This record gives sequence, structure tokens and C-alpha cells, in this order.
Amino acid sequence: MFFWKIDLTNSLNTTIGLGYWEGILLVFVGISVFLMSIKMMSTSIRNVGSEKFKKILLSFSKRPIIGIFAGFAFTSMIQSSDGAVALIMGLLAAKFIDLKGAIAFVIGANVGTATTSIIVALEQYFKISNYLLMLCVIGGFIFLFFKKEKWTKIGFLIFSIGMIFLGLKILGSAVKVLIQSPVFSDFIKKFGQDSASSNWISFFFSIALTALFQSSSATIAIYQAIISQGENILSLSSGIALVLGANIGTTITAIIIAFVSGDKNSKRIAISWLFSNFSIALIAMSLVGVAFAPFVRLIVPGENEIAAWQLSIAHLLFNIFLAVVFFFFIKQLVWLCFVLIKKSEDEKTEGMLLPKTLVNVSVEFALLSAKKSTMILTKSVISLIEKFKQYINQKGPKSISIERDLEVIREYKKELYKYSVLVSKTNLNEKESKINLKLILAHRSLEKISKLLREVLEDYNKTKSQFKKINEEFYKEWKEQIIKILDINIQILNDGILQLENPEISKLSENRKIVRKTDSMINKYSHNFHADLQQLDLDKKDYILDIEILNILKNLERISHHGLRLLEV
Repeated sequence: MFFWKIDLTNSLNTTIGLGYWEGILLVFVGISVFLMSIKMMSTSIRNVGSEKFKKILLSFSKRPIIGIFAGFAFTSMIQSSDGAVALIMGLLAAKFIDLKGAIAFVIGANVGTATTSIIVALEQYFKISNYLLMLCVIGGFIFLFFKKEKWTKIGFLIFSIGMIFLGLKILGSAVKVLIQSPVFSDFIKKFGQDSASSNWISFFFSIALTALFQSSSATIAIYQAIISQGENILSLSSGIALVLGANIGTTITAIIIAFVSGDKNSKRIAISWLFSNFSIALIAMSLVGVAFAPFVRLIVPGENEIAAWQLSIAHLLFNIFLAVVFFFFIKQLVWLCFVLIKKSEDEKTEGMLLPKTLVNVSVEFALLSAKKSTMILTKSVISLIEKFKQYINQKGPKSISIERDLEVIREYKKELYKYSVLVSKTNLNEKESKINLKLILAHRSLEKISKLLREVLEDYNKTKSQFKKINEEFYKEWKEQIIKILDINIQILNDGILQLENPEISKLSENRKIVRKTDSMINKYSHNFHADLQQLDLDKKDYILDIEILNILKNLERISHHGLRLLEV
């Protein structure tokens, strides 16, 4: 016997001498430890391999089969279909993927969630939790005594895996206590018999219980612990009905969140998840007693000691069948979603893409969403500069107002700032904190560029008539100089967008050289302009032109410096 092997069953039942109410309390303790450990493991896995996850999750939009496998793999690792669906809702809201890819991912996530019941069955059959203490000790030791961030994350992951089995062991021991109570066993027997009515009662009861717990993993783990005590307590057909109900119940949370939030894409995902689960569950329920349960017994023969395995296999088969069916009907499911939740005009236009769900689910994707929205803000600023250019070239209207454009840019910047503040309140590492801070500075600089453009426009309108009156050629040269500097600023901002799209491309050093040359060019032009102005026969009131021209040039210079902020992200 290894020194780390422990047996909680005997210690809980005989040493402590638990009663009925203590058993109920212990069930909730076991569920709490189990769910918290899954959450810890989910966070740890994402921290250990976040970059790989990010690349995989953004690659499946055009190929549903890849989306299904990605959903299966991701959910198997984080052990939470709700977490996977919350992430995909955020990615869809941020337009990283389309609805077809999102539905494919959710179908795969359904299959992935069945792995939790397999873990529970492994625990009950092989008694893995008897060795859980060693996992907790090893993980805790690595987490506490290793200094490197990578090792502390690995240690936390190992510790959380050990805690999952601890939660399962506590839950199993608590169920053994409750089964001995006549009150509990009689209650289970009422809907646990092998009959059609009992199966349907079990099905709807499980929908309600899982919706209350907000976790199919927790309720299915309870059902597996109960059925392991004997079919005289819970029949296999009723157990399968409970599992099918849990699959429906876990979608209720997503439905509530989606319709409370009002986000149309979230509603579509929630509807597709509910519809796919409910439609296949109705087919399975009609066959559960006559075909489904006997088929599971044929695959996994055995009685009480193997009952948890039978439930996990039934859960897996149901979800695989669902995935196969809806793989061929994804287009029809997308069509149904758009029929039920119609596309609005707002969805057809490009706007800020800052889903708050991503902040809590994945910091990496939240920052990616902020970057994408920064690109939209940058395009708005470039559009404003182009509008000003056309006005100077006299290719646009004779007079322009940019107040509406400035208001849009201000609103965009406010939304981005609020989002960045939300991101900053999460558990950011050093690299993520730097990126978030640089994005905030970039947003401020983009807003500042728009304000400087307004000042340039005002000064230009003041000097235009004076210029023409003094010297037409002088005025023409002046316009060309402004347009040249504006083109440089547009190039800097376009390079900023290119770098945000592909972080591997670095345009910062190249544009720093361009800005230095622009500074020299502006200084040289300012000096030459002042000298040329002195040679002209001007009235005293016309000398104010020198100051206004200098203001325009300095503001254009400041615009190029603010543009560099975008390249520092």
C-alpha cells in the first residue's frame, strides 16, 4: 500500500458517522469541490497553452468538420460546455468567426462534455481518487516552490486535477450515505424504475435540476454515483433519461444569458444549441427503454460495478449521434437561426466589436477584440484625413463639417476605454498588461489626431483667402505641402492597421525614420516659408499668417507623432 493512498469512503461513513442531513451537505461540498476544480483546471489549461488555443479557435470558420473537432478538443480539456459556448458567443459577437463555424464548434463541444462522465466512471471503476493526495501534493509543491511562471501554471494544473477526483470521491461517499436513508431511496425509486412514465419524469426532472445547478457535469456525476449503488435504486433506462435531460438543462443557462443580454448572435447560438439537443433527445427518449438501454448493455455488459460506465457510454453515444446528424444539416440550422432571429441593419454595418463575455472567458481573445476595434477606429481617422485631403484638393465640397465624424470617433474611443478598463480588472500577466496599456494610449492618440485635424481645418480656412490674395503660386505650393504631410500620416496609420492584423510584421522602426524625416521637412519648410514671406510686400495684418501657418505645420507634425503610438502596440 502506497503511503499516499487514502480511502475516504470508510472514513466518512464509519469514523464520522454521517446522518441524512450531513449527507446532503456533503453532496453539495463534493459538487462545489468538483465544479471549482474543473474551473481551476480550465483556467490552468488556457494559461499553459493560450497561444495554441487562439490559433486553433480562429482557424475553423470555413470548415465545419474542423470546428466540430476543435469544439470537442477544447471542451474535453476545459471540462465545461458552458465555458466553451460562452467563449464561442464572444468570438461570434467579435466577428472572429461566422455563425456556421460557431454552430460546428458547439456541436463538437457537446461531444467534448461527455468526457467528464467518462472521468467520473474511471474514478468509480478504478478508484483513481485513492491516489489523489499525491497529485495534490506534487501540484502544490510545484506551485509554491518553483519561481518560473510556466512551472507555477503547470503545478496549479496538476493540483486542480487532483482536486477534481477529491470532489468526486466526496460526492460518491455522500451518495452512499444518502442511499441508506429511506427518505432519499424512496424518492429516487419513484422515478427510477424501468418504465416509460418513469423515464419521462426523470427526463424533465433532470432538465430542471441541471438548469438550477447550471452544470450538466455535476448532475451527471450525481446520477452515476446513484446508479452505482444498484439498479433496484435507479434503472439504466431512467439513468439514461436523466443524462438526456441534463444535456437539455445545460442549454437553459445559455438561453437565459443570451436573451437577457439582447445580443442577436448569442440568441442564435443558444437556439441552435437547444434545438440540436432537444430534437435528438426526443428521438432518444422514444427509444430509451426498448432500444437505447439494451444497446448500451450490449456494448458494456455488467451490473452495478459497471453502471457508471454504461451511463457515460450512453452520454457519449447520444452526443456522437447528434454531431453526425447535424454535421450534414449545419446550413439548415444556420437558416433556421436567421429565420427566428432576423438580421438587423446594425449587424450589416461595421462598428465596435467588444463583447463583454470575452473578458471573463478569455483575456487573450478580449485583447484581440480590442485590437480589431482599434483598427476600426483607425480606419475612421484615416477616412477623416482623406475627407480633409479632398477638401484641400477642391475635389470635394466647397466647405466641410467634421463634427459628426469627430463625435463618432469620440464614442468609439469611449467604448474602447471602458472595455480596456474591464480587461484591466482581470488577472492579466505582465505581457497582457503592457498590451492593454498600449491600446489605451493608442486610443487616446487616435482621438487626439481627430482633434488636431479640426484645428488644422479651422486654421486652413482662416489662411486660405489670405493666401490667394497674397500670391496664387504661394498658395498652390502651400496646399501641396499639406497634402504631402497628410499622405505620410495616412501611410503611418495604414501601417499601424497592418501591424495590428499581423503582429509578426514590425513597421515601427521604419516609420520612426519617416517621422524624423517629416519633422526635418516641416522645420525646413517653416524656415523657407518665413523667409519668403519677409520678401513679399505685406500689410501688418497679413503677418499673422506666419503664426497660423506655423500652427498648421506643428499640428500636422504632432499628428504623425501620435500615429506612431499605434505602431507601439
